[in-house]
Amino acid sequence: MNTTLSTHSSVDPDSTKLTEIQVILVDVDSTQWKLFTQDPAVTSAFSKFNPFYRRGASQCFIALDKDTGMVVGRIAAFVDAKAKPLSVSQPFSSVGSFGYFDCPPKNTSVACALLRAAEKWLTAESCTEVIGPIDFTIFHNYRVMSSGFDRPPYLGEPRTPPHFIELLQQCGYSSRSTWRTYDFSAADHLAQLETMKTVLAPLQQSLKPYEIVPISTAASDLEGELKALYPLIMESFSKNFAATELDMEEFIALYRPLVSVLCPASSFKVVHKGENVGFSIGYRNPLNPGTAVWHSFGNSAAHRGKGLGYLCIARVFEGFVQEGYKASYCSLVKDGPNHFEHTHAAGRSYEVFGRKLR
Repeated sequence: MNTTLSTHSSVDPDSTKLTEIQVILVDVDSTQWKLFTQDPAVTSAFSKFNPFYRRGASQCFIALDKDTGMVVGRIAAFVDAKAKPLSVSQPFSSVGSFGYFDCPPKNTSVACALLRAAEKWLTAESCTEVIGPIDFTIFHNYRVMSSGFDRPPYLGEPRTPPHFIELLQQCGYSSRSTWRTYDFSAADHLAQLETMKTVLAPLQQSLKPYEIVPISTAASDLEGELKALYPLIMESFSKNFAATELDMEEFIALYRPLVSVLCPASSFKVVHKGENVGFSIGYRNPLNPGTAVWHSFGNSAAHRGKGLGYLCIARVFEGFVQEGYKASYCSLVKDGPNHFEHTHAAGRSYEVFGRKLR
């Protein structure tokens, strides 16, 4: 049942009319709310098909223009019972999140009304801090885009409109974590391969015990492949900012829809004495045909420092060259030292924003 939460006043940016805003709770089991943003890379509606309805707490809100009844904004607030701590001193259980945020440009009053409604609910859930946008799992659109808006979208990109940054800052939020994506042309693929030859040359002896084995991307085989890789993938993503645990069922459900766009040339596992110790999963990019996406890879902690990351990079770019991709979008990585920063300028950046509640 929808419930009125609060009312606020806002000046419509396209007129001098003072608009009264009503923020209400909504039941997403019976209602789908449309985004203002028409970008195909942005999630279009609240979704009830997410783990938070089974293993955490969540509440969705919309903002209405009281005169017209039109939806002028939306947001979700949630607490994840299986989230990883942000730091040793601060358990994640005290940190709430907001997501599915949308608001028109220049309308700070609507943005703040939605954020304050989410914050009030999170405070009642014993949260002392809020971060976002995090749309329910580490595998979905989280972070807000801060640069690279002129670049074409790619599958899985956390793409948001440029005005979101200003709205969040005006509502008292600041950046807590920065991530980058690197864009590569066909010429860059060849250049990366040449670089990797030099990097890998002195590592050949230590890499001899490791074998690269293709992942079968056939629909009938994929579930078995994913189940075998599940522990390794969970370990690899456990250090992501605001990471969360997924059980096997949730994990398979998130990856299953991607079978139609998996890229065999960049999807493989690294095997050591019969054990999976590394993986790479690449995708064809339906939002820009002829291009590829690579942002799911990792290695077991017990085997790091031996050159497996470089081995994976070399194999991925070799696959891109073999398949004739005209471009690729690679590796959402935390701001800081990484291989690509030495050879390539980051094409886009993304931020996680946060605010203390008390």
